[in-house]
Amino acid sequence: MTKDKESKKEQIWMTIFTVIPVVLFMNVGEYFTDDSKMKILYSAVFGGLSGGIGAGLFLLFKNKSSLIKIIALISFISIFAVFIRAIYIYSFPEKEVLIEEEVLITCSVCGYKTLTKDDKLCGECLVELTESEMTEEGYSSMEEFIKEEQIIFFSSDSLVDTVDFYNPKISEYEYEKDLNWTPLVSKDSVLKFNKEYVNFKENYSLDVE
Repeated sequence: MTKDKESKKEQIWMTIFTVIPVVLFMNVGEYFTDDSKMKILYSAVFGGLSGGIGAGLFLLFKNKSSLIKIIALISFISIFAVFIRAIYIYSFPEKEVLIEEEVLITCSVCGYKTLTKDDKLCGECLVELTESEMTEEGYSSMEEFIKEEQIIFFSSDSLVDTVDFYNPKISEYEYEKDLNWTPLVSKDSVLKFNKEYVNFKENYSLDVE
């Protein structure tokens, strides 16, 4: 009876050492390729390799305590994950570079992190801060251009008595506000424009049938 219990116990540990790594690493093909056939190949390679190593590891530690077995299994899974990550970085270095290039830059007008290295059109305030756009809009300096666009962006269609340059922290379009950004215009400038704009709409509004 004791031998049967020991045998079942060994079978359970063997299953743990082989199945868990296979389950964890059989889907890594999703990160390496979009091709369905290649995904199957990656799954077979990494899943089979991890399962085989796990089985060998069990044979090496089968006479050790449960704690030692668990530590050995966790260590193996961690090392194998680092191994796969290293293969990924070595095989696709351009993807690592792409991730670095996708770090968003803060728009000088609205203060949200929306711009990329190559794209100067803000996805939040829709202002393109380029010399050509500045000239086309009739501004003599970039600072003047930014100030005017900030007044328009932070104003409202209805009369308001306060302006908050730093809220919402996350915009409607899911952009993050840069809390280190500082506007070039004052709240009074925005409120003054807002009042003039609302008065203009009220005085010169047209009834559309």
